[in-house]
Amino acid sequence: HAVSVPWINNSIKMKGVKLDERASPRVFKTHNHYQHLNVPQGNRDVKVIHVMRDPKDVLCSQYFQVVKPLSVKGMDFQGTFQDYVGHFLGGKVSFGSYWKFNRHFLENKDGFNILYLTYEDLSRDKITCIKKISEFMGYKSISIEQIEAVDKPTRFESMVGTQRPISGDNVKGKVGQNKEMLSASQRLELIKQTKCKFDGLGDDIVVPSCYFSESIQ
Repeated sequence: HAVSVPWINNSIKMKGVKLDERASPRVFKTHNHYQHLNVPQGNRDVKVIHVMRDPKDVLCSQYFQVVKPLSVKGMDFQGTFQDYVGHFLGGKVSFGSYWKFNRHFLENKDGFNILYLTYEDLSRDKITCIKKISEFMGYKSISIEQIEAVDKPTRFESMVGTQRPISGDNVKGKVGQNKEMLSASQRLELIKQTKCKFDGLGDDIVVPSCYFSESIQ
């Protein structure tokens, strides 16, 4: 039986719920920015799994989350898709700048204990990612049955309709969907922006090459 991981912001708002008193290990998901994680500097006990996705696909996915009928209350976008592309490039969207958000996590200046994954890896080889997560969480081994118990309910087709943003014919969750929506010039502009905004990251920080090119991984 799959157990949904709660959003930490929603959990904090729940009456009578004290996060520190919940059974350990406590697992939450969040879209909070790096500086809003509320984790003490240098704390290695709190483990963070950061998932990054090709900005070209993120733009398309975000667009369907802010236009009706799937938009979240207060996030209704009234313009065209072309308008949204411009807002995304300028970081003027409800979610903030994609590049600023991810750069802060990649730089990890406060020394958090972070496992970096990509949406592309999760789509292409989720079994390996599940094993990485298991090891990161401190488990010495994971059985085939346990892997399957995690894999099946977290497949995109299994989650469609279970959450508001993961609904509708336009929401496909596939890698490279941007090629169906963005023009060649728009994709090149996003690639240029990614190269510029991620410039100067340390040599030990690896960003997938497809984020900087037209290729799909």
